[in-house]
Amino acid sequence: MFVALVLTAGSMNENRYLHAVETHTVQPGETLWSIACGIYDKGVHRDVREIMFDISTDNYITNGEIFPGQILRIHYFKERN
Repeated sequence: MFVALVLTAGSMNENRYLHAVETHTVQPGETLWSIACGIYDKGVHRDVREIMFDISTDNYITNGEIFPGQILRIHYFKERN
């Protein structure tokens, strides 16, 4: 898994967040829900359904189906520690 973190530009309030871009290789038995829950567990406290929607949109998934070996690109904002 590859993770790249980049600081966002903008106001002082926006600098509290990191923009993360991550690639995730789908493993057997994983679902969009389980992957989105993993992102939520990293400190991205948005509704898991919204995270699923973003993953689907970013990866052109129209029917909710993912397959083992598929590489997903995941973008999210995480509060800096």
